[in-house]
Amino acid sequence: MKQLFDQVSNQTNRRILHAYNKSFSLATKLLSKDIRNHICNLYGVLRCADEIVDSFTEYDQEYLLDGLYYDVEEAIKHKISLNPILNAFQDTFYKCNLSTHLIHDFMKGMYIALKKDCNTAEAYNTNRFIAANSVGLMSLHIFVYGDKTKFKALKEGAIALSNALQKINILQDLNSGELDKENLFIADLKLKKFDVYAKDKIICDIEEQLKRAYRDIKRLPKSSRLGVYVIYKYSKKLLSAIKDTPISEVSSKIHVTKYKKSIVVASAYVQHKLNIL
Repeated sequence: MKQLFDQVSNQTNRRILHAYNKSFSLATKLLSKDIRNHICNLYGVLRCADEIVDSFTEYDQEYLLDGLYYDVEEAIKHKISLNPILNAFQDTFYKCNLSTHLIHDFMKGMYIALKKDCNTAEAYNTNRFIAANSVGLMSLHIFVYGDKTKFKALKEGAIALSNALQKINILQDLNSGELDKENLFIADLKLKKFDVYAKDKIICDIEEQLKRAYRDIKRLPKSSRLGVYVIYKYSKKLLSAIKDTPISEVSSKIHVTKYKKSIVVASAYVQHKLNIL
C-alpha cells in the first residue's frame, strides 16, 4: 500500500542522514517530528548529488547527475517515485511549498563543481554560494512549514546563516589544496589572496552574518527554533577555534569536541525552554 511505501521512503532518508552525518542527525532530533522528517528528505537528495560529485569518480558522473536531476523533476511532476529517496522528497516539496528554482540553483552549483568550467574563481565561488543559499532557503521553507509570509520575513536571516556556514567551510578548505589561495574570491569580499589580513576580514564578516542570522533564528517557529539555534551556537564555537588557530594550520581537522558539543546542546535547550534566546 502507498502509506507503507511512504513510511519506508521516510525511513530511508533518516538512515542516510544518520549514516553520513551523525552530528547533524543529532541536531535534527531537536526539531519537531514532522520538520525532522522533511529535513531528512531534503538531505537525502542533496547527499545523492554530493556523492556523485565528490565520490563517484570512477563512474560517468555527468550521466549520474543528469539522471538524478531528471528523476527529481519526474518525481515532482508525477508526485511519486519508485526511488524511496525521491518519493519522500516530492512529498516534502509539496507539503513545504519548496520552489523549483531553488532546486535548479542547487543542481547548477553541482554541475559547476563537477565540471569546474567557470572562467574565473569569482564565477566558480559565486555559484558555490548560490548553491549553498538554495539549500538554506529550502530548509527555511521546511522550518516554516511552507508559510510564505513567514518565509519572506525570515529569508534574509537564512541567507546570512548559509553564507556564514559556507565561509567557514571555505576557511577549513584553504589548506587542503582544493582551493587556490592566490586566486581567492569569497562572495562579497574583495580578497586577492589568503593571508592574515584576509583571514581576519573573513572572520569579521562571518561574525556579522551570524549576528544577522541570530535575529531571525529567534523568530522561527518553536518546532524548528532549537535545532537551528544549536547549529548557530556550534558555528560560533567552530569559528572561535578557527580564529585562535595559526593561518597555516587552519583546516577541516579543526572541530568542536563532543564534550563542548554536549554543552552547546544543553545550554541551548535550557535557553530555548526558558524562552531567553
